[in-house]
Amino acid sequence: MGLSQEKLALQAGIDRTLVSKIERGLGNPTLVVLVKVSSTLGVGICDLLCPPIERYHSKQVSNPTHQ
Repeated sequence: MGLSQEKLALQAGIDRTLVSKIERGLGNPTLVVLVKVSSTLGVGICDLLCPPIERYHSKQVSNPTHQ
């Protein structure tokens, strides 16, 4: 999408430091904040919370004895 943290925060109506904390996994956003961010990005809340399927597949460890 190409938004900076500052622009995302401004458009979503939240503090830039909160965007930074959320991005780094240090923030604990409320549902209201998640709605604001998802609305600004044009995605559903699940898209913010649930990793894409590809991430699940890349993190799975293959079992060499079960091929």
